[in-house]
Amino acid sequence: MLNIDKIRSIFHPTDFKKNNSIAIAHAIRLSIILNLPLTILYVGKLEKTECRKILYNYLIKWELCKEKESITEALKRLKIKILIADKMEGSLPDIVLNKLKTISDVLLVMATAGREGLPRWLHPSRAEEIARQSKLPTVFVPEKSKKQYLASESGYGYKKILVPIDHKPNPQVGIHFAHQLVGLSDAVAQIIIFHAGEIMDIPQVEIPKAEKCIWRKLHEPGDPVTNVINTAKEFDVDLIIMATAGHKGFMDALLGSVTEKVIRHALCPVIAVPVQNP
Repeated sequence: MLNIDKIRSIFHPTDFKKNNSIAIAHAIRLSIILNLPLTILYVGKLEKTECRKILYNYLIKWELCKEKESITEALKRLKIKILIADKMEGSLPDIVLNKLKTISDVLLVMATAGREGLPRWLHPSRAEEIARQSKLPTVFVPEKSKKQYLASESGYGYKKILVPIDHKPNPQVGIHFAHQLVGLSDAVAQIIIFHAGEIMDIPQVEIPKAEKCIWRKLHEPGDPVTNVINTAKEFDVDLIIMATAGHKGFMDALLGSVTEKVIRHALCPVIAVPVQNP
């Protein structure tokens, strides 16, 4: 199973459009929680100085800048690096994948556009290619997310996490990832382990012991996708963690799956964690 302590950095491709600001915020939030450097790859026509200015304004708005702190000082303290894509490098997937080759053990953060399921600036076939070839754990952040996405009075940690499970993929993968994430955060979190379908099909799972985790098990009969989305809304969760499986890569397992459909309809970020084959 994937261990969070093996992740060395956060990577987020963006076009710095306003509707993608929530994804940038979650990338920064995860960078703070995990105490990891964040690389933001800009793909577009803006100059680097313009990108820095946009990000600086976000940091001020989100109260992440100290008094009289310059953009250079803020980015250094927050361990954020902005890269500008060279369009001469080739297609968008080539640009992103080439940059990822220079950064090992990455958690990828991508903006999504709701029912379209993929960023407006990123054509579906291109996004699939990036995810399939990178085979990375990926955070999909819907632009329609209404949740508090940076610090609250109780810190940066996610407070309510939904972990849907079934016999396949390995149900322990999502539970393990959620447990580790909460353990590294600054707040206690409720983790809801959820199964949809026949009650006789509920898999047996091990619940890790942790001071910061409040575990709850739920089951609902019926369609998994509908139940996952409805449960996420009912409990007002701010993160969903789901395992994906497949021998040919991340998107081969994701396409047409429960995970893909949840990503398309969720109102909060969804972390898709690939099950690592032995």
